[in-house]
Amino acid sequence: MTVATFTQTNNTNQSGAQYLANLDGDIAVHQQIAGAFAPHFDGCTGATCSFATSVMTVVTAPTSGIFAPGQTIVAVGVTTGTTITGGSYPTFNLSTTPGTIATEGVSSASMSIKVDGGSVFNAPVLTAVNPQTTASFSIPAAGYFRIDRVVLDPVTGTAYIISGTPTTGTPSAPAIPSGRIPCAQVSLNSSMTSIYNSYITDERIFLGLTKPQADATYAQLAGLSTQAFSTAGLTATGLVDLSNAAAGQVKFPATQNPSTDPNTLDDYEEGTWTPNVGGTATYSSQIGTYTKIGRSVSCGLYLDINVIGTGATGLVYGLPFTSASFTYSEWPVLWQFLTSAVTTAMLDIIGGSTQGRLMTTAAAANTISYTPVLGSSSQIFSSGSYITT
Repeated sequence: MTVATFTQTNNTNQSGAQYLANLDGDIAVHQQIAGAFAPHFDGCTGATCSFATSVMTVVTAPTSGIFAPGQTIVAVGVTTGTTITGGSYPTFNLSTTPGTIATEGVSSASMSIKVDGGSVFNAPVLTAVNPQTTASFSIPAAGYFRIDRVVLDPVTGTAYIISGTPTTGTPSAPAIPSGRIPCAQVSLNSSMTSIYNSYITDERIFLGLTKPQADATYAQLAGLSTQAFSTAGLTATGLVDLSNAAAGQVKFPATQNPSTDPNTLDDYEEGTWTPNVGGTATYSSQIGTYTKIGRSVSCGLYLDINVIGTGATGLVYGLPFTSASFTYSEWPVLWQFLTSAVTTAMLDIIGGSTQGRLMTTAAAANTISYTPVLGSSSQIFSSGSYITT
């Protein structure tokens, strides 16, 4: 983009040439920002117009209006009364003489609008976005009016149409979706065949579409409820404050995205599991809960066996995650109605599995025992934690 030095124009003390040069320079200064993603009619102006089979008659200045094929226009350098019947005319310009109206000419009816180019900053890359034409706006049913919105994706700069609700009264613009940036409103009615500037309201509120160095999308800056971050991650150089009453939550994916970095928290999950002894055992109650933070799993269980059947008499199955090979986790156990009298009981989590085995001691014993003690009507209560793979 061409740059220039801003010089305040003043037509009372600057010569004609100096005034025009300063005006051109000032426009160049403003163009990068003021023209970024500017919405306007999908047509042509001045020297860019190519009228193909349209018939455009050159007449004296009208008092108002938008010019379409077959309508009258005002031109500079073309004799009044001349009829232009086709082709491209590089010297054709709409008049800017005081007292005349300089507006648009279009080469064909269009129910789309143009959005000028701009730039998006996805740290650390600055990307130019080419001018684009929106999809076609649908025409409301007979007697109805509607306001649609054009919004921009803050990462790609792509323009999207958000359709409003048709009404026979005064229409309202649709809400701006989270993670989108407002660009324009477009007023629509059932009799229109083309969208001109008079139907478009500029809603741009930004200086450009920017993802900051932290690599968050512009949605963060707009205070929207949904923020998106690229795979490059978010780097904080100070306190990350989640103390706001509407904050305080960090969400992880349903399927863990594991990290090998020992300082990276990569998972949080709360849930239930079903403790059991396998086989044909039946139960009066099976309750299991867990909370997983990273590789650490905290569990609680209550198991009330009705009939043991062919179920295991010294094992509990069903842990929610496979334990690490050497987990060394023993949970204290409360019990009722075991098949043997014991003085203590622990649940030893077996490494590399989803099961634990009961360890007990008898009166006056100084060693642990893996003697099977579960049977019909046995109840055990336990809680503890272990490390996953």
